[in-house]
Amino acid sequence: CLDYFEKHPKVAQIVMSSVYLNTWRRQETFKNPVLFGTFMKVLAEGRAKGSRRIQVEPHLSVTGATANKWVPIKPETDHAFLYAMIHTILYEMDWHKVCDIDFLKNMTNSPYLVAPNGFFVRDKETRKPLIWDLVDNKARIFDADGIKDFALEGEYLVDGITVGPDEEIQEIKGEKTKPSFQLLLEHMESFNADWASGICEIPADTIRAIAAEF
Repeated sequence: CLDYFEKHPKVAQIVMSSVYLNTWRRQETFKNPVLFGTFMKVLAEGRAKGSRRIQVEPHLSVTGATANKWVPIKPETDHAFLYAMIHTILYEMDWHKVCDIDFLKNMTNSPYLVAPNGFFVRDKETRKPLIWDLVDNKARIFDADGIKDFALEGEYLVDGITVGPDEEIQEIKGEKTKPSFQLLLEHMESFNADWASGICEIPADTIRAIAAEF
């Protein structure tokens, strides 16, 4: 809700300095005129600095009218639109070329290895998640010194443990594991813009254009 900007001013600063924003809003949060004014001020300052905002919502609201582009969407189908954006970036635009690879490898859990049971594979002693070092060709603790390159794709045989609900420990011995990002690639493969268009009633070309612009 809008009071988030009041509690987290740094986030407001990020919004104001962003080059491109997609906003998805529930308009009942605008009942508080003070918070509404704060939100509009943040958006206005961001636009004055050159940011571009796309608003996705079923009806043209006050904030939608002030966006650079309003995209009408069928209610309760946001997930399809977002899935199609992700698919477009990963597959149609080639994520190797457009994604921040260094950020994915060093600042996210994208390289963390996932066991067949769906949990991160962890080191037995430290319980820290494991990654696969492509250069050394072995599993290592994610924050170990001297990691040469993090694997984002592929399948690797690894020993370790998983920690499930209620600290349930399961030992992993030479089982096939995959980086989290590999699982994302597999999950998103079928959710293209043509599929989403039939659900959210937004033209596939519009979805692809927004993904490309983003």
